[in-house]
Amino acid sequence: TQVTHPDTSSHSLPIAERRQLSPLLQEYLSLKDRSPQALVLQRVGDFYEAFFQDATVVAKDLELMLASKNSGSAELGRISMTGFPHHALKRYKSRLEEMGHTVVVFEQAPSQSVLQNSQTSPPPTRTTIQ
Repeated sequence: TQVTHPDTSSHSLPIAERRQLSPLLQEYLSLKDRSPQALVLQRVGDFYEAFFQDATVVAKDLELMLASKNSGSAELGRISMTGFPHHALKRYKSRLEEMGHTVVVFEQAPSQSVLQNSQTSPPPTRTTIQ
């Protein structure tokens, strides 16, 4: 499967194309717009994931599997992604920083319906830029 993605240095997709992306990827690109030089790690369930060029860098530097994900856009197709379990964040984030990368970690607060149906406490919302 061929993986395509926008200009990887700026993640600059036209607004019309961004609207075709899945909400997760729209949010990811919004975070990337705010910190274009940083590697963005976004909490998705029990994993932290990186997309587009960030995924390529994270996978290479941490020796992780580079995979692909449907972008939600027929034009864009599949995009690069990688990830690791949430409990490995401290270790992997430290390794990336030791390599000279700035890392942005984003955790989204769950919706009220998720909170009401949850048996465990969700992670807090936070955006950390280091």
